[in-house]
Amino acid sequence: MSLASERTRMENEIMSIITGGMSEPRIVIIGCGGAGNGIVSRMDGHFRGVPRIAINTDMTGLRFSEADRKVCIGKNITFQGDSGGYVEVAQKCAELAQDEIRSCLISKDVAFIIAGYGGGTGTGVAPMVAEMARGLGLVTFAICVLPFSAETSRRQMAEEHVQKLREVTQSTIELDNDALLRFGEDIKLGKAFGIMDSMIVNIIKDVTESMGREYMAVLADEILAYQNELGMAGIGLGTGINEADQGMIANAAMAPMAFPQPSDQNLVEAGGVFQRF
Repeated sequence: MSLASERTRMENEIMSIITGGMSEPRIVIIGCGGAGNGIVSRMDGHFRGVPRIAINTDMTGLRFSEADRKVCIGKNITFQGDSGGYVEVAQKCAELAQDEIRSCLISKDVAFIIAGYGGGTGTGVAPMVAEMARGLGLVTFAICVLPFSAETSRRQMAEEHVQKLREVTQSTIELDNDALLRFGEDIKLGKAFGIMDSMIVNIIKDVTESMGREYMAVLADEILAYQNELGMAGIGLGTGINEADQGMIANAAMAPMAFPQPSDQNLVEAGGVFQRF
């Protein structure tokens, strides 16, 4: 075996030890409220192995959802109906369902929270889900859809509350329904919203692929630094790595100094995502 091949094999073996065989972030996609539930339902087939969660106060709406898991919150407050457009009601429902919501987030690295803004449930629940995700150490992104400007009161409510969402996420992406008007009057509404769905799917794919590359780049840098420090570059691993060395390598690569790096400061907070303790 050539020196280059042996080096590659050694790096792959160490990488497998560090990541536990996992090289991609563990993702969950959560739709809050009616609009968020609908978007998540229509993602079927786009994200293999990624759980899609629908959270709503309205049981009727949840029955039509194609999400992998449905969470009806505030049953004793709304009696399985909608929040009536009241953000405070939706917030209380989410507060009372914290344990169930958190159970959807455990053992995940990244959360994408999707909501239509301007109504009660999505507007009230999305920031609370984001806070719970951040509290569990997840990197948290939000995608909120703003109503048409012609929907004056809903639009005003959305703009007033979106700042709260920005404060509790690593990044909040706002998609404006007004942008759909650029396609002209001939396009059917269903097709227009299909375009919005595709945009959201592409955003999630782009972000997760980028994060996967950042994650592997950080690990590769740590491996090479460790090899150089101990002069391991020319050492063959034909007999494998013993348990003591595995622990030492994993601890070195997962030291807090590795998170964040300058390249991923905007995505990963110190002590947050991708630490496999």
